[in-house]
Parts: sequence; C-alpha cells; structure tokens
Amino acid sequence: MEEIVKLFSTYSYVPIILGLIVCLFVYILKIPIKKLTIKITNEAKRKKVNIIIYILPFIVGIGVLWLYSIIFKTEFNCVIGLQVGGIAIVIYNLLERFKKGKVETFTNEVFVEKVTETLTAETKTDKEKKEEVTDAIKDLYKSL
Repeated sequence: MEEIVKLFSTYSYVPIILGLIVCLFVYILKIPIKKLTIKITNEAKRKKVNIIIYILPFIVGIGVLWLYSIIFKTEFNCVIGLQVGGIAIVIYNLLERFKKGKVETFTNEVFVEKVTETLTAETKTDKEKKEEVTDAIKDLYKSL
C-alpha cells in the first residue's frame, strides 16, 4: 500500500498529462490501421489485426513514459506506463461519449421500439430487417 501512495505522490499530474498525449497519438495512429483493416475481407484476420488497436495505448503509454523519464531524469516504472495507457483509453472514451456537444443515449425503450417497427414493416425484405435489427443492437451496445 505504501508503494501505491509513493507512486501517486511522485507522479501526481504526470500520468494525466501523458495520458492526454497518448490519447492524441493513438487517435492519429488508429486512422491508418482502420483503413487497412477495412480492406481485409476475412473476418478472423481482421479481428486479429484489430487487436493492435486495443493494446496500442498501453504500448505507447509505456514508450511515452520511458521518454519522459529520460528527458526529465526520473525513475521509469512500467506500471505507471500501463496506467498512462489506461488513462488515455478513459479520455478517449469520454471524448467519444460527449462528442458533438451532447451525450449519446439509446435506451431500452428506443431499442424495443426500433426493433418492433423494423420487424413489423411489410415493405422490407428479411435481409433489410436483419441489417436494421443488427444496427439497433450495435447502437444499444455503444450506449452501454
């Protein structure tokens, strides 16, 4: 427990600032990775390549903290680097959640209404209904 208190007292605001830097850097790096994965038609291969996006903040967080420790001649701690990556993920998710000036919400009631409307529509094919229900499920998942 004493080590945790020591870590927070030594690195007070540094992980948050480095988390912001990592968040911006990873956001920029994700763009070409996503463009490359769109071209992959095999779903299993695409998911394996997308794993890079999930671990990238942690790798970059460790790297940025390592650079920080060299520049400012501080002790390097890999655990703090992982925390910086975690902070970057939290910041990214908060920004995504509050983009466009409003909180995106998709309640269970809206979900049920959308699915019911889609399934009872007589002018839509089964394929169109399936796609719309899938989109509704994705929207509900995103709002969680």
